[in-house]
Amino acid sequence: RWRTKQNLDYCFLMMYAQKKGVYYIQLEDDIVVKQNYFSTIKNFALQLASEDWMILEFSQLGFIGKMFQSPDITLIVEFIFMFYKEKPIDWLLDHILWVKVCNPEKDA
Repeated sequence: RWRTKQNLDYCFLMMYAQKKGVYYIQLEDDIVVKQNYFSTIKNFALQLASEDWMILEFSQLGFIGKMFQSPDITLIVEFIFMFYKEKPIDWLLDHILWVKVCNPEKDA
C-alpha cells in the first residue's frame, strides 16, 4: 500500500514542478552523485532538444534518474492516476513507453 501513496506523491510533485522548468528529473535525497552531474545531464538533454523523446534514464534504479520534458508530464501523471493502485511507478513508466513509443501495433 505504501507504493500507492508513493505513486500519488510523485504525481503531485510532478504537477507542482511542471511549470517551474523545461525538464523534470526525479532524484532522491540519498543518492550519491559525481561532480558536475547536473551540468552533464542538462547538457545532454539540451543536445536532444530537437529530438523526439519521452523519457531519458540516468539511473537503472526504479524511478530515480528519470527525466521528462515538462509538457509530457501531464500525460504521464494522467496515466499514473489511472493505474496508481496497480503497479509501482517504474513499472507504470515501462507501460507508458510500451503504449506510446514501442507498441508493435503502431505504424513505424
